[in-house]
Amino acid sequence: MTSRNAMRALGWAALLLVGAAALVVGSQRHGPPPSLTEQANAIAVGVRCPVCGGQSVADSNTYVAEAIKTDITRRLRSGETPAQIRAYLVSRYGRRILESPPVGGADGLVWWVPAAAFPAAAVGLLVVLHRSRPAPTSPPSAEDRALVDTALRNPAPGLQPGVAETPHLDELPLEVETESKR
Repeated sequence: MTSRNAMRALGWAALLLVGAAALVVGSQRHGPPPSLTEQANAIAVGVRCPVCGGQSVADSNTYVAEAIKTDITRRLRSGETPAQIRAYLVSRYGRRILESPPVGGADGLVWWVPAAAFPAAAVGLLVVLHRSRPAPTSPPSAEDRALVDTALRNPAPGLQPGVAETPHLDELPLEVETESKR
């Protein structure tokens, strides 16, 4: 690997490292811990209303949704974790109650295959682009230089070296506009 390629690879590695660090720092929560209401709402947003079509418990105003929100708040007060509350709701209503079902088993393939396929496709694209680069050209050989020198010293008949052939004025088409054509 040449030093130029090594510097390029080092630059990409540094860029990836800075990007990963930015993602880690940006994903950290800053500030005070969430209140009980905020925690309950965060859970309710991830739970589907069992009687509403496509609404979360947080967005629905039905009696069932209000009862689930109250139950979530009561369970948080008693010390249950969000994971325990979700597990209880799944045991009572089934996995469809969750907006985002847990990623595991065959369901995990839906999430992990695209996540693995995208970097693999990017690497494959880089390999193809790297292979399709033209090979570096070698400097002209002594034989090539001799051919060029000979052609410059002995141009074809009627040509001057370095001057393109231009047609004579007699060979150019000439149209004269007459008053009858106007």
